[in-house]
Formats: sequence, structure tokens, C-alpha cells
Amino acid sequence: MIWDRRATSRQASSKMYTDSIDSGDMPWGCALKLNRVIDPQYDTNIRSLRYCRDQRGLLGVLSSAGELQLICTDKEYIEPTTENNVEGSPELLEVRKSHDLSYPYFNENFGYSHDDRIVSFDWVPLGSSFYQPRVITRRSNHAVGVILKPSTSQNLALDLLDFSSKATRMYY
Repeated sequence: MIWDRRATSRQASSKMYTDSIDSGDMPWGCALKLNRVIDPQYDTNIRSLRYCRDQRGLLGVLSSAGELQLICTDKEYIEPTTENNVEGSPELLEVRKSHDLSYPYFNENFGYSHDDRIVSFDWVPLGSSFYQPRVITRRSNHAVGVILKPSTSQNLALDLLDFSSKATRMYY
């Protein structure tokens, strides 16, 4: 679950937020509940969650099996002229899109060795939302790599850049 720190009292929240909390299975203060980010049929758990600094709402989720997912979230739309547009009210988030950057090491179709699974990741700060976000990964065999977030449009020049350790220079 992702929490909203602004959830202090029901009087300071919008009717839309309180109705959503009362009708659903989300506790007070929750902004986003992720039920099945990691496949529940396997005995894995979430190892880390990290938001991207350069792109608002982009969340990275890493499982103990090396599965790395990017989840694009956004605030739930509220009409500006309605009673639900309350300043400082907690808000609900919704998932717009998700990307599988790495599958679990035991996946039947895309699996790999247990020693090649991703064990940690972090966002590479680029200082601008112009560039496609990317994560730096460390695998259990100590290999380091950079994975670029898949683009939403086709044939971008950034998709052709080599981010492997053999590349000597990268120009931006």
C-alpha cells in the first residue's frame, strides 16, 4: 500500500475520498493498494519500492525473485468545480500502465539463473523529464546494468543507445 500523509481527519478530506475508503477494502490514509504486483502463486515478496524523482508517479517494484516492474500511476481525476476538489485532501492514485523490466528467475518462458537475478535497483537521476527514466541494477552475481524504461512511442533515438558495460561513453 502507498500512503498519503495528508490523511489526518475526515473533516479535511473530500467526499469522494471518504466514500471510496468507506466502500472499499482500503484503510484510512491509503492512496494506492497494489494487490497483485508480484505473482502470488510463487513464494516471493516485495524487496523494495522506489519512486522516480524525474518522472512523477513512476514507481519501481522489485521482488525477491528478481522480478522488476515499473508502474505508472496518476491521481484520480477530480472535476475542478465540484465539491470533491478540496485543498489538502488526501487523494487516490490509479495505475495507468505497467512494464515488466525483468521477469522472475524461475519463469518458464523468460527465466534465467538464480545467480543472475536482480537483487537491488535505484533510479538514475537525469535532472530532466525529457530523457526516458532508467534504473541501475545490481544482480546477485555482482553484475551492474542499466535498464531504460520502455517508451510509449515508437522509434525514439534513445531506444538505440547501448547501456551495456562495454559501452565506453554515452552522450546526452
